[in-house]
Amino acid sequence: MRKLFYILTIFLIIQGHDGCAQTYFDDDKLLKNQTRLDFTGQGVLLVRELVLGEILVVDTGIGLGGGYTDLKNDVLNPFWSLLNPALSLYINPKYYFYRRKVIKTCELCYKNGGAYLGGRLRFVSGPYGELHFTDLRSILLSNVHLGFQMGGSSNVLFRGHLGFGYAVTLHNGTGTLYPSVDVGISRILNFWRK
Repeated sequence: MRKLFYILTIFLIIQGHDGCAQTYFDDDKLLKNQTRLDFTGQGVLLVRELVLGEILVVDTGIGLGGGYTDLKNDVLNPFWSLLNPALSLYINPKYYFYRRKVIKTCELCYKNGGAYLGGRLRFVSGPYGELHFTDLRSILLSNVHLGFQMGGSSNVLFRGHLGFGYAVTLHNGTGTLYPSVDVGISRILNFWRK
């Protein structure tokens, strides 16, 4: 319980950070703080992107979606139940590489678009619904991935990543390596501020 308290405290502190200004482009393609709603295979997530520099962004998110059962035979076992969703919290620092070159040539690099190297730390809870037959477990996932985020002039983003990670169940410490694949559509909830 104490670990969960620390994770939530750090999550809330990061959510309150406003980010830093950028200096080298006065353009609509600059990285900017934004709030978005993600629809992915992992569930529905409310995400806050905070700009920490000219090429560094940190995503923090909270959401509801699928959970995980016990690790069996060193395999991660996802489980979806609409009546019994799992709560997830995550933090994902993203380093946008070749940002200056990409901004000059990319047509879909608005709204923090581009390619990045990321590292995600994600906590997924056990069940919160009334149905406990699914045997969902609290699990901590970490991964390193290459990702992309593309958005045109609308408030819709297409995003995804591919990488590898390590997952560990918190009730018994069993862990395993896993491939990290994520594809989703996001809706930006706030408007750009000048």
